[in-house]
Amino acid sequence: MNEVLHLTVNGEPTRVPGPASVASLLRRLAYDPAGHLAVAVNKTFVPRAQHQHHPLRDGDEIDVVAPMQGG
Repeated sequence: MNEVLHLTVNGEPTRVPGPASVASLLRRLAYDPAGHLAVAVNKTFVPRAQHQHHPLRDGDEIDVVAPMQGG
């Protein structure tokens, strides 16, 4: 049975089908998985090597930071 996860991503309410991992969320939001990203779940940094295996739970707060171009 698929559930719907209610997450907060960069301060915005977001709903995604569950179960979900950090990696699946990044794909769904069209982030380049090979890009330079920093991800925190509930204020705890999640290393890139753990994105595929880090499960998301209903109510999680996710922060995705990508470097900006320019200056």
